[in-house]
Amino acid sequence: MDFKKKRWISLYAGFVIVALAGNGYAWSVYQMPLVEKYGWTISQVSISYTTGFLSGMFISLFFGAKLRKMFRTRTEVFIGGLLYGGAIFMLSQMTGQLWQLVVLHGMVGSLGVSMSYPVLIAYSQEIFPEKPGFAGGIMAAGYGLGAVIWAPLATKIYTSTGDISSAFFYLGITFMVGMASMSLLLFTPPEGFRERMIAEAAETGTGEKVRTARVREVVYDIDKPELIRTPLFYMMMVTVTLGIACGGMIINQGSPIVQLKFGMTATEAATVVGSVAVGNTIGRFLWGTVSDRIGKVETVKILHVLQILFMSTLLIVSSKTLFVLALMGTTFCYGGLACLLAPVTGELFGNANISANYSVAYSAYGLSSLLGPLVIANIRQTTGEYTLGYVVAIVFSFVALAAALFIEKRANQIRKENVAGQLEVEGAE
Repeated sequence: MDFKKKRWISLYAGFVIVALAGNGYAWSVYQMPLVEKYGWTISQVSISYTTGFLSGMFISLFFGAKLRKMFRTRTEVFIGGLLYGGAIFMLSQMTGQLWQLVVLHGMVGSLGVSMSYPVLIAYSQEIFPEKPGFAGGIMAAGYGLGAVIWAPLATKIYTSTGDISSAFFYLGITFMVGMASMSLLLFTPPEGFRERMIAEAAETGTGEKVRTARVREVVYDIDKPELIRTPLFYMMMVTVTLGIACGGMIINQGSPIVQLKFGMTATEAATVVGSVAVGNTIGRFLWGTVSDRIGKVETVKILHVLQILFMSTLLIVSSKTLFVLALMGTTFCYGGLACLLAPVTGELFGNANISANYSVAYSAYGLSSLLGPLVIANIRQTTGEYTLGYVVAIVFSFVALAAALFIEKRANQIRKENVAGQLEVEGAE
């Protein structure tokens, strides 16, 4: 079978894998059962969540590129699946020591996810170089499904058995078997495949459309050492990190937000949390495809403008329906920004070194997970409400929008310089 057809099998196998790894988005449903079983405080349980994000950030930043040189995608994801599923399974065997939770979930589990999700996002750019937004969106959407699938399933197992360890036991086995077996369907693209697909995509257009697509493909074509010395990279990190932080505020505090504002019960709020998760997932599906049509940085600008509108709506509306729709809107934008991190990295810095470059860019998730939730939680603790948190999110979005506008201007300048340089070379020849 030609790889052009075979890659679809790999894409959807990757989707299933990241959906299994997306259990991390359901972590809030495990917190209270762990508190009740082991007598830990919520703050103690939250340590493993924070440790997980930090571990993921540092693993990708310092070891991601090295791991990808050591292993093929299939092998790395296979190992990652065993580590993540095994860590969740071993949580069912804990004896009540807090360090066990931190090590298993926050470190071993995080290593497993770091060898799966960011690897598959970069892999999607390699197998669909002519549709990077679409492919990245599919993978990111799978990860976003975690809260939709695993939160209710884990809750059902817990309520039927009365023991959260049972949920860890069954889900851990499911993750191990599912991620490891599906990794066998990840095929390596043949030599020259990227160039062939980009050339074929260019041939389907005409005139100006072809020229524009080719110019947009490369702003810089650099590797990791050059990446971290390029000012445009840090502007990209600002626009993505602040944008993701805004949506992260709502994902982290969605349930207490609606409980405080409308006096909802925990069960009623759980329905809202599910709606917010759906917004996140739809955003990941939709915005990646949109970006392939209008451009990656252009799409990021739109998302920041929408984020400003949705956060402003949270400030002024009193209608429960409109408020929940605005919450969904913020995570709709969050999902879009999450799925665009890899395609934006490729559009600005080239796809030849996308795996190594994305391993650095992926640290935006870790930074945003600390920034957004920390800010809004402290505001709630200090003021007793979330209003100021929405104001801070609006400020974040304006700064992120300004950074995106700077990126667009600078990128267009570099593109013009590249074209001028090519013309000079052709003229000399």
